[in-house]
Amino acid sequence: MGRITKNKKASLDKLDRSKTYAIDEASKLVKEITFTKFDASVDLDIRLGVDPRKANQMVRGVVSLPHGTGKEIKVLALVTPDKEEEAKQAGADYVGLDDYIDKIKEGWTDVDVVITMPPVMGKVGQLGRVLGPRGLMPNPKSGTVTMDIGKAVSEVKQGKIDFKVDKFGIVHTTIGKVSFSPEKIKENAIEFINTINKLKPTLIYIGGCTNGRIDDFEQVIEVIEGKKIKKDITLIISPASKQVLEEMEKRGYTSILRESGGVIINPGCGACSGIHMGVISKDDIVITTTPRNTPGRMGDERAQIYLASPRTAALYAVNKS
Repeated sequence: MGRITKNKKASLDKLDRSKTYAIDEASKLVKEITFTKFDASVDLDIRLGVDPRKANQMVRGVVSLPHGTGKEIKVLALVTPDKEEEAKQAGADYVGLDDYIDKIKEGWTDVDVVITMPPVMGKVGQLGRVLGPRGLMPNPKSGTVTMDIGKAVSEVKQGKIDFKVDKFGIVHTTIGKVSFSPEKIKENAIEFINTINKLKPTLIYIGGCTNGRIDDFEQVIEVIEGKKIKKDITLIISPASKQVLEEMEKRGYTSILRESGGVIINPGCGACSGIHMGVISKDDIVITTTPRNTPGRMGDERAQIYLASPRTAALYAVNKS
């Protein structure tokens, strides 16, 4: 066993491993147990208990920390000539297109974030083998592929970061520096945790013309009978036809679903009822069994929609994870 240094011993003496610390306590403690001669980063790791191999459990997003990360972010803006001045004014460290593309192909990646625009993604896409493994590939979901280059660069410079769950179901991020005050560390941590919480699915949509048959609802009933839908989830059931609804009523399925907290809407195509009845809004994160997902067909086109089998969707509606 290696020798425990004086500083390590001092840190361990202040840390109670049997205790669960509140955020405000942890924000103060991290400053007391850090003895590095440099301004160390404060990291936050959250075990989500998800399986990122499944599409409906992949967690990724962006967050703007109120006090930034304390790190000087180097930004590369791959843009057309008419956007170069906008990128420079916003604070981009490197601005250009073809010259930097050639440079990256040769192995240069001395940047933290790459921001680009849709018209040049054909060229930038060639860099996937270099940028992808390093987490630098621009992505519309993280706001790094946009026509509003100035805003994107400014947000990154001010502390906007993107995150993604790893293969073990854990999200890692930096929320500041040890030199930050406990209040700033706490506020950054709360902002990140709140962002993670908002990424949980809010609506489960089972049914429609494709997956609203009686055998689909048999799978759902096997999972849901005797259980309650999670409080933060809305479960919507859409039988494929009047005949299916009548059979569900005959078998007692409708009573079971309503008792569990589910909502049964008029029979028909799930996708069409989604747009006509407005059951899916722009802020919803939806798990659905309806495969037809042309923009706006399931409701608001800005909603995040993930496909799952009727059984998997029902499991998420009642499970704690």
